[in-house]
Amino acid sequence: MFGWLQTIDMLKANGFICLEKMNGWILKNLTFLMSSMIVVFFLLELINRVYFIFFPDSKESLSFYPKMFLQLLFVIPVLYNYKSQSKEGRYFIITSAVIMLIGVIRFYGDLELYVNGIKHFNKLVLYFFVYLFFFMFNPKSKAIFKVFEWILIVNAVLIFIGLLTGFEYLKSYPFTQRFGYSGVFSRHAINDVSLFYLVGVFYMFIRWKRKEATTILFFLVFISSFFVGTKAIYLQNIILTVFIIFSYKALRFKVLIFFLTALLVLLLVYNFSFWDNLLKTKGIFAVLSSLRTDLLLQKLPLAIAEGTPLNLLFGFSNPFPYFVEMDFFDMIFTIGIIGTGLIFYFYFRVLFALKTNDKAFHYLFMATFFLMVLVSGRYTYSGMNAIYLPLFLYYLGNETLAKER
Repeated sequence: MFGWLQTIDMLKANGFICLEKMNGWILKNLTFLMSSMIVVFFLLELINRVYFIFFPDSKESLSFYPKMFLQLLFVIPVLYNYKSQSKEGRYFIITSAVIMLIGVIRFYGDLELYVNGIKHFNKLVLYFFVYLFFFMFNPKSKAIFKVFEWILIVNAVLIFIGLLTGFEYLKSYPFTQRFGYSGVFSRHAINDVSLFYLVGVFYMFIRWKRKEATTILFFLVFISSFFVGTKAIYLQNIILTVFIIFSYKALRFKVLIFFLTALLVLLLVYNFSFWDNLLKTKGIFAVLSSLRTDLLLQKLPLAIAEGTPLNLLFGFSNPFPYFVEMDFFDMIFTIGIIGTGLIFYFYFRVLFALKTNDKAFHYLFMATFFLMVLVSGRYTYSGMNAIYLPLFLYYLGNETLAKER
């Protein structure tokens, strides 16, 4: 008996030593680690793009398992340093553990549903763990932010190459009539790309405004985003443009010229036939929502008819058949009103609880994000953006970085 206890104590001690060494290694190599993770996440999307060219009907993303492994570099240090987190951070960790536990119990007995459910829950909470990691280790090297800037530039160049050549495998919707070029990102990730460009365009603007990026780089990323072809990006860009016109006198003329240039080119190259056909068969609301209104009208009554009060409070045992590609509704189907309320509470108390000199811009981003959560999908659970969204929020809210610019 005592031998077993000694073995357990030894394993605990060795485990703590390993975690302490991991902490030390992260601190010593923080710039390299973060820069590498940003690049690796981007390269994994390139691998996905190539994979789906050869296996277009596959439902499994090759990037999922490497990302699951890489995210441990964020999650384990946050859990190990639990006591050093803020009160809200600790509450979030406990809440996320409870949500995951309920999911494990709910999906027990169906392996496929169990795996898909854990994947989905994991994406719902991952932004927070990455964000807590940033504020715990407090990276200050400007090289990290430059790497993300170059990721945006590389993809912008690929979008323009696709636009000029019509290369099918750079399109957002290959081998269809629908217009769009997404660069590295595959058709399967196109909803995630809308969030990528919400983050990317806002990020490049604030860097341009802070004189950390040139006009031409902001222009390149801003203009290229119009050619991805998602209406979510058009709405995001319109919101940002209107905000700049009314808030920044020194920048309004340039941004208005950029916006009108992008709009003119878009009108010249856009293929409207896809939406003409949809308008004739489905109507204006189907066009504006990309058929999401149809899904909502079809699946919401079904969920209400088949659901119970417990489902409403805690989510369905199998929420996926009810998904309508609108995050607010999909989240309620997944974790119920209680879980959704808690997650949104932590968005305000952890993820968006920024101290920044650019308060109006911060509120604009937050309002735009939640608007997109209401009308679109994959904003609250995007594995592709698991590092990019927290990186942008950390950059925006870090007063030390703002003073050092």
